[in-house]
Amino acid sequence: MAHAFVVAGRRTAGAARVASLLQRGVRRGGALYWAGDRSSRLGGSESVDVEMTAYMVLSLLKLGGTANLGEAALAVKWLNTKRNGRGGFVSSQDTVVALTALTEFAVGTYSPDVAVTVTASAGGGFREVVRVDGGTRLLTRQKRLPAPLTLPDTVRFSVTGKGCALVQSVFRYSTKTAFPDPAFNLKASISKTKCTGSRHFDLRVCTSFKNPNVESNMAIVEIETISGHVVITKSLDDLVKNGVVRRAEQKNGKASLYFDEFSTKEVCFSISQIQATKVEKLKPAVVSVYDYYDPKNNRFEVEYGPPYKAC
Repeated sequence: MAHAFVVAGRRTAGAARVASLLQRGVRRGGALYWAGDRSSRLGGSESVDVEMTAYMVLSLLKLGGTANLGEAALAVKWLNTKRNGRGGFVSSQDTVVALTALTEFAVGTYSPDVAVTVTASAGGGFREVVRVDGGTRLLTRQKRLPAPLTLPDTVRFSVTGKGCALVQSVFRYSTKTAFPDPAFNLKASISKTKCTGSRHFDLRVCTSFKNPNVESNMAIVEIETISGHVVITKSLDDLVKNGVVRRAEQKNGKASLYFDEFSTKEVCFSISQIQATKVEKLKPAVVSVYDYYDPKNNRFEVEYGPPYKAC
């Protein structure tokens, strides 16, 4: 509502709501953000936090003024801590709003007078110096730490000069336990296999939400096709027509099915895949289910196939 009022030109009403929301913001570590109600099905994810904070940045910038710009800077500082290693945030929706807020902040605070030197150092004699000036301020530069990296280790950054620069470190690792506490149940099995003529099979998927007290947010079931196969479009269209899913789409070797929510009551459905290209030594494929607003933390996947074992 606050952002809507501000954009609509109702500055007095918008400013009053922004002032109220500033009192409810979370100030921590020199940053400012707004958190959703974790007891609510609609406000219980980091995606909501990112989107709310981004809208507040846009509202503060639209209202203008030194004080509002200062508050927006604190919120931008928090937003930048939530960027993932690929530059996005949690979901596509909050990423669009957050990037819009960051862009507007960059435009509103632009100054050609920037000269920043960032020095990164780590164990093993690693040292990298990056200089940011008016000619390179929009250039993204990356540097991989020397491998193998001996842990524990500390990467240190020092910054000198005048201006603003964003420094992000990305640390990726593997673990034997991929899903220690999944939020969903998920099963996938092959049925109705046809081995002669046009080879095809049905894939039956069953899923449910584990929490008995609430329903999930909007969720997506993503199905990788077996190599050389495509999903029969009619099987997806039938799921939409019969109200099993809200939307279904197929691209890049995957079928994505959108559900309004899941509860502890199991939902089962089937899709059909047909062989388009003959491939030898077929391998299993993956079915995954995840929270639309929190795909990073609430994702679970299982393998299925390969088909035609009895052929």
